[in-house]
Amino acid sequence: MCPEFLVNNKFWTLIFKFHSNFDKKHTIMKIFYPILIIIICSLFIGCSDNENGLEYNLPYFQFKNEDASNLLNLPELNSRLTFINQSNKKLYFDVVKSESRIHLYFKGNWVYGSTKYFYHDVQEILLRSTLFDIDNFQRYIEINIETFPTEFNPNVFPVIISKESRLSAYIQHSAFNNTGPNSFFEDFKNFTRLIIGTKVYKKVKKLDISTTALYNINWPLPALDYIYFDVNEGLIGFDDRNGNEWRLKS
Repeated sequence: MCPEFLVNNKFWTLIFKFHSNFDKKHTIMKIFYPILIIIICSLFIGCSDNENGLEYNLPYFQFKNEDASNLLNLPELNSRLTFINQSNKKLYFDVVKSESRIHLYFKGNWVYGSTKYFYHDVQEILLRSTLFDIDNFQRYIEINIETFPTEFNPNVFPVIISKESRLSAYIQHSAFNNTGPNSFFEDFKNFTRLIIGTKVYKKVKKLDISTTALYNINWPLPALDYIYFDVNEGLIGFDDRNGNEWRLKS
């Protein structure tokens, strides 16, 4: 994308005023002015190649038309989700991120640098439990729906990146008293139903995390056996290891 100053009229007024007023006989200015023009021109060339904000020659995997029925209805940012159990106890989660975006997939680190491979569409939701301190990084439940190449191997040369993509879902549940692995699925066909009050959820995945270990017995949130995830509505319920069934309040 173009730097904002390149499309700012005040910037160009300043440049032309500078050009008309400086002493062209001054050696330093004679050197500086052509360099300035070259830099500005190169920025414009970069703009012409990156009008969509994506780097040249990298694949971009977009959500396809057939993915539309399996995408999330993103909740309102800064809203609060309430989950209630049989004893009418409540747990609250604030929606601190709710967005669709284009993500650059890369691998590497700050020591050896990174390699960029492709762009892909992502829906992301972050739910923050109100039971954690604000600076505790484990207070989030992260939900991602994303496209990903059906074949990807960065460990060979040349790197294998297929032209086709698939839809996948990732639910990071470490805010609960459950260690990894987190939940992941690519099957958007085999669903179950869950009725909460008068509402029927028809596209539900019942995710089994009953074999995960606990963090500690004093963890603010309970340890879970099952998560109920509707592919359109997101997290709608969970069953903990104390027999409580927590369900989303409509």
